[in-house]
Amino acid sequence: MKLVIVVVFPVFLLLTGCWSSHELTEQGFVQGIAIDQGQKGKIKLTTQIYKPTNSGGDSSSSQGQKSQQYINIQTQNISIEGTIHDIPSAVGRNAHFSQMRIIIIGEKLAKKRDIREIIGYFVRHNESRLTSQIVIAQGEASDYLKVQPVIESTASQHLRELQKSTSDSSSETMDMNLLQLAVQVKSEVNDAMVPFTYFKKKGPKKHIALGIALLKNGKVVRILSSKEAEPLLLLGNKYQKGVLTIPCKKNNEKVNSFEVSRLQTEVTPKITGNALIINVSTKVEGSASEIVCASLETRKEYDDFQKHVKNKVETKLQQAIKLLQEEKVDAIGIGNIIYRKNPALWKQKWKTNWGNHFAKSKFTTNVDVKILEKGNYGNKPFSVNE
Repeated sequence: MKLVIVVVFPVFLLLTGCWSSHELTEQGFVQGIAIDQGQKGKIKLTTQIYKPTNSGGDSSSSQGQKSQQYINIQTQNISIEGTIHDIPSAVGRNAHFSQMRIIIIGEKLAKKRDIREIIGYFVRHNESRLTSQIVIAQGEASDYLKVQPVIESTASQHLRELQKSTSDSSSETMDMNLLQLAVQVKSEVNDAMVPFTYFKKKGPKKHIALGIALLKNGKVVRILSSKEAEPLLLLGNKYQKGVLTIPCKKNNEKVNSFEVSRLQTEVTPKITGNALIINVSTKVEGSASEIVCASLETRKEYDDFQKHVKNKVETKLQQAIKLLQEEKVDAIGIGNIIYRKNPALWKQKWKTNWGNHFAKSKFTTNVDVKILEKGNYGNKPFSVNE
């Protein structure tokens, strides 16, 4: 009997108490933050905190409209830590970051200040959610936390889901979280590509678009729109799903569409003396989803369509290579591959002045296209009678 008491007693010790000394009513659960350049060199932090609804679950206002389920608090200080410690005096609760969805960094701040200093704070913070999405924003980052969510409860969750769904379905941007960016900027080659967001047009209804920002030494050096981002995603093996359009020969206003269901790109650097040759191998699988001016009835027609898709991908790869070499930004991590294969050679010969080495390297491309299916209706345009 004594033995049983000895074994069970420590278990009861583990079950008693709570995980934190703070009550839930003392916490302000952060959904997202926007970091901008403030006045006189200060940091301006906009914190979106979830606003609890009443216990009945009815968040409707007296006019029958749904009330806003979040509040935005703005603080300024010379440090990130300082801005966060100023939050309780504005909202009456301590900021808690375990539920944070997204971190938005203003373009002005990202061009002026090394963002490694900014994300370093949240990587170290014991409450931070390392899977929080991260994005650079055109203009003031705080403006994006004012956007009215369409389906989600908060603007932060809306932006997070927008970034993820755009990356998964249309490949106009990439999906990146705090941990992934931290690993990338702390690698041997600290160049990186980060999701970028901007408003398509001004007015009462602002539509958000996504692209890519290129980082060098922690600062933004180039912005790419959603259309410009696609070639870089192809080269960097970040392309999830999307549509490639093939213009008609006789009418450029009409196109055939190839829906990409799977794309994989591998880059292999080879050093011969002082020369660096980088082979890019891309495998594409997809379907001829829209046939307007082509036919896939014969083997020749099938091969011709396949060739058009291949040429399209190769052209985009060359566009991305040219852009990165002009900017001297190794956003696809070629230097990291060289380091993993031969650390001593990398440090002795290539790491110093790597940007110039990368810009002078030679690229070769090889694209393999596989058409999985041609749709439910034959191999001709639907407008053509049998």
